[in-house]
Amino acid sequence: MALLFLAGQAWAHLPKNRPQKPQPTGVQSRAEVCANSEAAIDQEINNVRARLLAGGDCWWDFNDGRYIVPKVEPGSGRPEVSSIFAGSVWLGGLDPGGNLKLACQDYRNGANPNNDFWPGPLSDETGATERAICKNWDKHFRVVGTDIEKHLANLQAGRTSPADIPRSLKGWPAQGNIYFTEVWGFELPFAVQGLAGFFDKNQNGIYEPLDGDYPSIDIRGCPNDRYPDEMIFGCITTKGVARRTR
Repeated sequence: MALLFLAGQAWAHLPKNRPQKPQPTGVQSRAEVCANSEAAIDQEINNVRARLLAGGDCWWDFNDGRYIVPKVEPGSGRPEVSSIFAGSVWLGGLDPGGNLKLACQDYRNGANPNNDFWPGPLSDETGATERAICKNWDKHFRVVGTDIEKHLANLQAGRTSPADIPRSLKGWPAQGNIYFTEVWGFELPFAVQGLAGFFDKNQNGIYEPLDGDYPSIDIRGCPNDRYPDEMIFGCITTKGVARRTR
């Protein structure tokens, strides 16, 4: 059983030069496998500008809160006010042997080797990752609703050349996307659990934009043909930090 939490509370700001927490006794870490994530992007549709990171945390820039509401335009002279300081993914559960597996990201920085998450997927066969995979996936994949509308209008008008597909749709990391490598320069893995969500018009489990497929958000109880003004997808992997229960 695994529990996943996206912590959205307003955390207190800790001192920047605080000492790093030591690894607790009984903890095994594979932190040497990948470098720390560096990717960052702002989601700024409507009246919010929210910083997203690729290391299991969000809404801050390692120093200050970056969940700006209302969204202040640069150069306006108005102060930016962040309504949240930071948030992160907390993931935990018990394995079949009764061992507690726990990854709880808090206030990370570039000098701290004990971050709890890497970018990118794990191998279905080995449950592991490697440095090159983490580097490739240290990014965000962004699609806006106007790109999807343009794509659907092209299909309706009979424009079905791959050149007519907007680049953001070509680069969407959905299962079986044959255009992914063209955009990003590395291969998209075939993952049993799938990757980014999409509307699958012919229900074959493969992302095929020229057959009417497009990025979408999977919302329980709603049709999967829905898409918002902006979608940003990121993939993170827990580092396999494990604590043996006594």
